[in-house]
Amino acid sequence: MQLSTQLFKNLRISILLAVSAFTASSVFAAPTANELKRVLECQSDYDDYSQVLSDYEKDLPKLGWKRHDDPHQPFIYIYKNKQPVEFFGMPTQEIGLSSNAVFAIYRQADVQKMAKKFGIEQHPMFADQPFFRGEKILRTEPETNDLHAINHKLSLSEMTGKSPMVLLGCNYEFDQGSLEEALASLED
Repeated sequence: MQLSTQLFKNLRISILLAVSAFTASSVFAAPTANELKRVLECQSDYDDYSQVLSDYEKDLPKLGWKRHDDPHQPFIYIYKNKQPVEFFGMPTQEIGLSSNAVFAIYRQADVQKMAKKFGIEQHPMFADQPFFRGEKILRTEPETNDLHAINHKLSLSEMTGKSPMVLLGCNYEFDQGSLEEALASLED
């Protein structure tokens, strides 16, 4: 009886240590290629987005992405991969980060075909422009005690000029209505 009780205690301690080590490693582990894909394709939640890209300068190189900024696109952090990577069913060797969004970059893509394929319409603010900018809300994470509601927007943008490109990806953005309600409650 004494031996089995001690064995049980040792086993329990071993299991607790293993679970603690697994939990600690998963919290601090670099993101996987699949996690990056899910974030970029709007298949993750805001917490995953924050975790996957929280240390992107260190973590993206571990996935084969090397920083390669374009002086003609100063507001986008561009990363290149030696191997083609598939996002949205289309291969690319470039991704971009900008503000609260992450995009696959496609060179020489037909933005109109992509807009039709993904059901994205030109944003009315850019209706008279010679380039395409559009987005659609795929889903909204509800507001919590810790965070405003978050819109997951599939965004498609055509960048023109000396370094043309088409950006397709996910924008994790605070819901405007949620922010307005919070500001209004502060005034009361």
